[in-house]
Amino acid sequence: MKPAAPFLILAAWLACVSCSGTKGPELTVRLESAQVGRTITVEGVAENRKDGAVLRGEHFELWIVELTGWPESDRTRVRATGILAEDHGRPVFIRRPDEPIVQGVEVPEGTDLEKASRRWVLKNVRWQWLP
Repeated sequence: MKPAAPFLILAAWLACVSCSGTKGPELTVRLESAQVGRTITVEGVAENRKDGAVLRGEHFELWIVELTGWPESDRTRVRATGILAEDHGRPVFIRRPDEPIVQGVEVPEGTDLEKASRRWVLKNVRWQWLP
């Protein structure tokens, strides 16, 4: 075996190992409390709402903390990576007869207001438009 052969074998092995690490992040399709504090990657449709920028997937709605709205684009699909968190600042209420209507989201009688006020948020986001 020529002296250069071990170096070629090592170089080929390192190239193979580095290629296996370029698969990309695993997509998250459902959000769960166990993921809070972890970095996740999601794909969905960008929507501008009254209370900010939302990324809507098939099984989730996720508010993007750093954005008050998505920038103008002819694209609507987005891939975002960031830290998943919960927020309980969503204003929810149960309408009572003879009480004034308040600002927020009306929920049915018997609803747990703490659970209903929860929304998923993504912090420290890196995102990109998808084709």
